[in-house]
Amino acid sequence: GPGIRENYRDIEHAANEAEQRGTTGTSSTEEKPPATKPSDTTSGRSDEEQDQPRVLSVDELATLLSHNRQIDDFSPNERRRLDRMIADGENALAAGQFFQAETIFNRVLQLASDQPFASAGRVNAQIGAGLYGEAARNLRVLLLDQPELIDARYNPRLLPPVDRIDTAVSTIRERLTGPNGADYGLLLAYIGHQIGEPERVRQGLAAIVGTPQDDVLRDLLERIWLRAPERPDLDPAPNPAPATDGAGVTPGD
Repeated sequence: GPGIRENYRDIEHAANEAEQRGTTGTSSTEEKPPATKPSDTTSGRSDEEQDQPRVLSVDELATLLSHNRQIDDFSPNERRRLDRMIADGENALAAGQFFQAETIFNRVLQLASDQPFASAGRVNAQIGAGLYGEAARNLRVLLLDQPELIDARYNPRLLPPVDRIDTAVSTIRERLTGPNGADYGLLLAYIGHQIGEPERVRQGLAAIVGTPQDDVLRDLLERIWLRAPERPDLDPAPNPAPATDGAGVTPGD
């Protein structure tokens, strides 16, 4: 390019001046290399080859594709699609089709990993399906990534039925002292929170030990899941008025 030619002329000029001062030791008759013209870069290729598009290298592709842009919102169509899929997962969960519900929620999370309700639905579906290890691991990730859901309680239709819950509690309790006992303890405490059984919460929290992260998580959950219920101070309700027979006469008169 022009910059290369200008640099070459500067170098050539300096060499000539040095030669005139007799400091270069180079013969004045020595041939100088010809300047490279821009068109010389394709001299080794035939006309047919020059007409073909050049295949980009992996590094060049990476440079083109590395835009580092943040996507702040889905298109309306994509949001509607995700909403429909989540609704399908909820319906499958309510119908007791736990494996199908898990599959649907997994698809949602593959499309958009930041869907906390799909993550929660997957955990509940895995509990119903008996996939307690996966449910425990996914629950930990969910509560650490979305701590605002720690105190959430789900509608019974979004939870496994009582018989599945009882089976889950029985199986999980047997695993508290084994490998990954802290994760199973978290799952048991979560179930206790959902069904309103503080004793299950306490038993599960007691198993969340082993790492500093476990200690912090246990203390946080204890403060939230075992706090005293908030009951506003209300004036005692007045005694109900005695019933009448519709004519203003109290029965027994």
